[in-house]
Amino acid sequence: MVCFQVLNCYSQETIEDLEANAGVKMLRQDYAGAIDELNKIIEINPVNVSFYYQLRGNARVRIKDYEGAIADYEKAIDLDAEFARLYIKIGNVKANNLENPEGAIEDFTRVLTAYPDIPYAYYSRGKAKLKLNDEAGAMADFAEEIEVNPHDPYIGAVWYDLGLTRAGIADHAGAVADLTQSISFDFENRNDSAYLHRGYSRIVLGDDDGAMEDFNSAIGINPANGEAYLIRGAMKAGLSNREGGCIDLQKALDLGTPRAGEFINKYCK
Repeated sequence: MVCFQVLNCYSQETIEDLEANAGVKMLRQDYAGAIDELNKIIEINPVNVSFYYQLRGNARVRIKDYEGAIADYEKAIDLDAEFARLYIKIGNVKANNLENPEGAIEDFTRVLTAYPDIPYAYYSRGKAKLKLNDEAGAMADFAEEIEVNPHDPYIGAVWYDLGLTRAGIADHAGAVADLTQSISFDFENRNDSAYLHRGYSRIVLGDDDGAMEDFNSAIGINPANGEAYLIRGAMKAGLSNREGGCIDLQKALDLGTPRAGEFINKYCK
């Protein structure tokens, strides 16, 4: 058989086989092998070739070929505008792997122009803004993410980052409120950090009892949270429970927590 066009030389079954091979290799973390299979599909140039550029971009991210991944995502968009959602992936690569938050913000803004309710875009843009120390812009984006996608499973993480950002600008009452929201979305009760940071803010607000409850909760979730032992121990020692405080401080030291030795010298010698 003479093939005048590459596409005529392959059956749909061949494309499906190559796609299945690529999927298996991705699952086995053989990302270079998956790229080889996807290269073959792209050479065939099927109707939905943008989909395979997207998959190849995903594989390139796994092997840290970030520029190659961006090129694949952009090619997918160039061939089919319906893939404009990939600007989120491009932005995340720029923000998290290439240390280019300015470029990432442009990409997140681009996708939000086309899809204003798309999950993660406001959140991702907010995190990129934090890299540029734009706390006000970040908080506005986090709040917008919560507004447009209030019930998505990841929204607890948005409340968490909003709370930490508020604490960073000394809005501790706002931080407590946001971290409380974050905890309410932690259905598997795994976010010991939310309790830890809410405890910090409660100390600043003079709510020692609430802070102590939060540090207890953080330790209950994660018994290896040395920072929670450290602060709880310092609080106990400072509130006339020196023995209990020193037990906590020693535990913090055993867990390798910085500053534990300093507090032991202060309270336990």
